[in-house]
Amino acid sequence: MLVSLITLGCPKNLVDSETILGYLVKSNYTLSADWKNSDIVIINTCAFLKSAVREAEQWINKVITYKKKGKVKKIIVAGCYPQKNHKALLQKFPQIDSIIGIDNISEIAKICLSKFSPQNISKHPCYLADYKTPRLVTTNHYAYLKIADGCDNYCTYCLIPQIRGRFRSRRINDIVNEARNLAYNRIKEIILIAQDTTLYGKDIYHELSLARLLKNLVKIKELKWLRILYTHPAHWTDELIQVYKDNPKICRYVDLPLQHISDSVLKLMNRPYSRKQVEQFITKLRKIPNLAIRTSFIVGFPGETQKDFKELLGFIKEQKFAHLGCFAYSREAGTFAYNLPNQVPQKIKQERYAQIMTAQQKISLTRMKSFIGNKIEVIVDRVYQNKKFDYIGRTQFDAPEIDGVVYIKNPNLKIGDITKVKITSAQPYALIADT
Repeated sequence: MLVSLITLGCPKNLVDSETILGYLVKSNYTLSADWKNSDIVIINTCAFLKSAVREAEQWINKVITYKKKGKVKKIIVAGCYPQKNHKALLQKFPQIDSIIGIDNISEIAKICLSKFSPQNISKHPCYLADYKTPRLVTTNHYAYLKIADGCDNYCTYCLIPQIRGRFRSRRINDIVNEARNLAYNRIKEIILIAQDTTLYGKDIYHELSLARLLKNLVKIKELKWLRILYTHPAHWTDELIQVYKDNPKICRYVDLPLQHISDSVLKLMNRPYSRKQVEQFITKLRKIPNLAIRTSFIVGFPGETQKDFKELLGFIKEQKFAHLGCFAYSREAGTFAYNLPNQVPQKIKQERYAQIMTAQQKISLTRMKSFIGNKIEVIVDRVYQNKKFDYIGRTQFDAPEIDGVVYIKNPNLKIGDITKVKITSAQPYALIADT
């Protein structure tokens, strides 16, 4: 019986998919990348925003088309969409054979064999994998390592606490065991993820414990790079900053979603910090040598005035972040912000988004040009199907998929190599190099 899995959404969802694949392999299912000719198709969905729900529904409709042709025998929908609203999902798509909630990942093998009862989906998920959980890593030389799940931050625009449940951390020794296994099996870069990595350990150790975890992880000899995503400005400690400074294995990279900088908007978002606190914190962070900061902002949040937006735009131009993502606010039913007054028209949201990204493109190009003539270390990610270059890689200042890349001219490299290259030219989001 051939089984295919389609993964949508973020790296946290990818790890869940790799766990699903691990359970399937353990149960002797045959996996296939060709979903159009598989007996069973599993779609692991995201439902964080309306756009994610639309993407999930488009994929469900695609697979239903092949089921009607008699090619696909069974459709299973997993992840955040059924967890968020399984009744609406089944009502809209009666062709779905089974659904799987977050707490039911370990049951995937038997779900493939039988009709799954949607009543079994927990309203308060508490599932948390450990290092003994089967997992089929789908990346080649880097891997995501989920150190916690759920969220306790309750930002007013966000559904994650309702979908993924309360924040829950894995034990340090458990995470270290998984990291060691990954490093022993050709993984050179481990990327720590959670809804809030900096809150790690607060629930089980009663104190913020990411620094303690990192001190253990950097001892793994085979591990070359360690990267941390999804940190929260309010949950950093001085000890964590010092651990960054002291350990060259930790990439000079901080992912720090700020969401806004206007005090009034931050309050409406339930983000527990002020502009002054952010500026003081960034000054501290930038004492880490050669640090690249990635951040993200939401424009058009309810109540955001033109003055608030100009303050945000000015802050971005002033701080000159290495990487920046911007999102037009998405009004999500079930969130506190959904019912806030002074909703911003879509046209204004898009105009503000465009202004932010135009400003960031200029900042990024100036930064990228500063690398020209320098030799920097890169990790080789993939072959580039172009006669001009041989490979695409990344510096330690870039996370996979979301940040910049380096185009490399050198046919003698291989995927997973970490090597120094000389930068010869620059684009806003890419560097050109040879060795």
